[in-house]
Amino acid sequence: MAEILREHSDSLVIENSSDKMEHRVLFRDILRRDKKIRLEYETLKLKLSQAHLTDRELYTDKKGEFIKKVLCEKG
Repeated sequence: MAEILREHSDSLVIENSSDKMEHRVLFRDILRRDKKIRLEYETLKLKLSQAHLTDRELYTDKKGEFIKKVLCEKG
């Protein structure tokens, strides 16, 4: 089943479930082996959770930007 995701530029992208799972596993593996990225991600999540207490969607979107950047650079 395909899922529609909103990109930062407001364009829509179709990503199937297997691709989504593959990206999650790849990001998890990057976090496990790269302490610097792991700490950056932890810091970002803490900052975003404080800045967006009532806007879960924005919190998730901002985390997604970081994840996409990491996957493009390291994946």
